[in-house]
Amino acid sequence: MSRETCFSATKTNPVVKAESGGQSFVLKCPLSYIYDKCRDFAAEFAGSRRLRLHVDRDLDEQVLVYPFFKTTLFDLIAEDPELPIFERVKIMTTVAEAIQEVHKKNWAHLDISPNNVLVDWTCNGHGDKTVTNVAVGGLSSAMSAMTLETDGMRCDDTGSREWRSPEVYSGRGMSMASDIYSFGLVMLYTLGAGSMLRYAEGLAAKGGGVTLCHVEELMARHFAFFGPATEGLFKVIRGEEYCRKANILSYHSQLVLKSRPDLSFQSWGQGLGPEVHARISWMLKMDPAARPTIDQVLAFLRSGGVRSSYRQVLV
Repeated sequence: MSRETCFSATKTNPVVKAESGGQSFVLKCPLSYIYDKCRDFAAEFAGSRRLRLHVDRDLDEQVLVYPFFKTTLFDLIAEDPELPIFERVKIMTTVAEAIQEVHKKNWAHLDISPNNVLVDWTCNGHGDKTVTNVAVGGLSSAMSAMTLETDGMRCDDTGSREWRSPEVYSGRGMSMASDIYSFGLVMLYTLGAGSMLRYAEGLAAKGGGVTLCHVEELMARHFAFFGPATEGLFKVIRGEEYCRKANILSYHSQLVLKSRPDLSFQSWGQGLGPEVHARISWMLKMDPAARPTIDQVLAFLRSGGVRSSYRQVLV
């Protein structure tokens, strides 16, 4: 398929896989404002090996060309639950390095999720996978610190719902600390807790005796898993209505915990081992100001703390 044919194909399909010079690529035709944002972001982070940046573009058609990856972290863990811990740590470390790159330039990613972590791997004759390349995509949600100072942003525009921090649900108080919370969830998924993160679906609504929309139920689950809303959270989300809703959801989640204490991360997270459990608990603090920096998270991953403390893949 020629370059011109590939770009033309995006007129009917916003995502197209193409081959060129023996390599595979993905062509995307985003909305104009996302195209401009991705172009500016790529210029800001030119040369990064850990961020999935476009390698070519068509100015007339506003098409972006990206390297092709075999799979996402979400699919890799779902399809290979026996993936060795060494390979899992390799992925988490690279994701942390990508977040560090973003934070060092005073940006927040705001869409850290397993679906936005792209992975390449090879496989030997015994079916054992070796991760060869990892890159973090989903950069269309990224915002500079200056932009984050603006209040009243719609939460529907920011991040993947299941992987958002509590403050992102309100659309206020988003910061680099929001990435730390989301990355804590991604680490849990990478370490085998994917089924547990969905285990409480519907329980918060039923236990509280109220009807919740999907987003509210997700937020209530976070409060049940990782602790009630705190003054530090209320301080950053601000606004009487936002705080009132968070307080109600937090209250109902704690009611559920009285009859279901096993839903608390303090209970089901023990299989991670004490050191890993403590570090991820720190990342998942409700108060954004109480979370570690990405430098602190990365230092732990590089120290070998996960491999030495980790007990077993969660089920």
